Amino acid sequence: MIDIELKHHSLYILILLLFLQSCVPDSATEQKVIVVHARGLSHSNLMNYLEISDQEGFLQRARSDGKLQKLEPITNAVTISNIASFETGVFPDQHGIVGHNFGRYENQSITVRSGFETRFEQAAFWEKADKNGMRVLNVGALTLHGKYETHENVDCLAQGENRAEGRFVYLVPSLVKKDSLINYTETGEESIGFLSSATQKFKVYKRPSERRTLYVESDSGVLNRIQKSEWLEWVNKSSSGKEAFRLKWTESQSDTITFYVRGSFVNRGYPSSFLAEVDQAVGASKGWPNIVGYAIGEITASTLIEEINDELDYVMDVFDYVANRETYDLIMVDYPLMDRYGHAFWNTIMSTNELRDELELAYDRMNDDFDQIKEFADVNDYTLIIASGHGFSPIQKAVNLEHLLTQNEIITDVEQIGWEAKGIAGKVSSHIYINPQLTTNDKTDILAKLIAVFENCTDPNSGMPVVDQIYSKDELGKIGMDHQNSGDLFVILKPGYIFKRNGKANDPLFSQPFFKGDHGYGLDHEDAYGMIISDRPCVSCQTTDISNLVLTHLGLESSE
Repeated sequence: MIDIELKHHSLYILILLLFLQSCVPDSATEQKVIVVHARGLSHSNLMNYLEISDQEGFLQRARSDGKLQKLEPITNAVTISNIASFETGVFPDQHGIVGHNFGRYENQSITVRSGFETRFEQAAFWEKADKNGMRVLNVGALTLHGKYETHENVDCLAQGENRAEGRFVYLVPSLVKKDSLINYTETGEESIGFLSSATQKFKVYKRPSERRTLYVESDSGVLNRIQKSEWLEWVNKSSSGKEAFRLKWTESQSDTITFYVRGSFVNRGYPSSFLAEVDQAVGASKGWPNIVGYAIGEITASTLIEEINDELDYVMDVFDYVANRETYDLIMVDYPLMDRYGHAFWNTIMSTNELRDELELAYDRMNDDFDQIKEFADVNDYTLIIASGHGFSPIQKAVNLEHLLTQNEIITDVEQIGWEAKGIAGKVSSHIYINPQLTTNDKTDILAKLIAVFENCTDPNSGMPVVDQIYSKDELGKIGMDHQNSGDLFVILKPGYIFKRNGKANDPLFSQPFFKGDHGYGLDHEDAYGMIISDRPCVSCQTTDISNLVLTHLGLESSE
């Protein structure tokens, strides 16, 4: 009788334990996670695409299943500030990256700091995973760091390191022939030496009877055919790793052949054994697209789009190769497609409808790539989160901050005794620093004068104000920007405007911007909002929620 009762008692205990285990919230269950940062994918523009698209792909399914939601960015969601908040789960006043560029008071002056070169003051979610012994893969990262300088369990492939800028090579026919082929040689100072570099030598030939075919011979004796508008790629090996080169035959006029040569890049990241494996298996970094070259009319939109897709092909190839060979607890993929389209084309697309077909193809590509990542996640038991910390707004004009201040008789030269205020342009926003050596009354007067300058700055064509929001130092806490490196005044432009990079006092106040779209504008603009796709819905999702969501899936506490 006792044995029977004990057996029943044990059975009850077992059932109770199983019941209690089933009641433990999902947050306590450790799961592997893939986080895709789909930079620049605006919620409003994505929803517009889904309304008109008839493709039943990943994005439509996410919308139908209720997994696609709007994501609120931080104020001043310029790329690096946004990434820091995305990865740390806190606002700039805590992680310290208060802008694309910002200042620091040093030796009674202002030193300009780059947000990309400054370590975070809080640990990123992937660093917390690393500290807990979890293996992390970070593909396509824009930064090599978070809070810490070294990482023991992280394989990081960052955006490529640029070794040579994109350029043009001009060739003319010579008297040298090879069989029926006419040899072409370089001309012009800018292109001298390209075909006879230290690591690789090339010869270019053409048959008179073939108008659209060239023959490119390397020093190894291999003769490659290249057609008009086609790319030719080769890789040189150096002490720092493999370096990729790509050229495209773009034009032939008056017997002159024009090659467009993409900038060359090498892989960067850590550890070195990981980079060497990627170099060997996948090849050298394709680098980033030449958006400035397109903006100044050097290359066409079609060439730039090819470069954008090349970059993304490389990111996806590395993800596919590495993730299928190694087991990681956390995989991060920086997916820059819409960020590239936004910077390069957004004003053109929104105002003229040009490149609409190419934009549709970009959305279609996202469907395919996200389907590929989702399939991998399902097969390998990963939780998948896809998020964009910001959207995009079109840009029409660049504002010269230095001109604006000096024309209003504000002394900005910090080398000059008695300087008054220094503005540090950070894309769509700027920190303004007042000389701390001034008297309290002088500081008050300069602050009032600065506020009036920005309030009265108007577009000469429309007469409308170009400044959207102005925050004094004691107001920055409202937007999570009250950090010691923040300015005495913080200014955000209206959508359509961006501060000119490296503007000088004698440059025009308004000019044409390189970028045709950007982000970081005020949160009362619908285009500023990003999106999130996750199995676990959130209420009033914010960029700063991503870190805690990832840590919860990993079974880690959100605090360090």
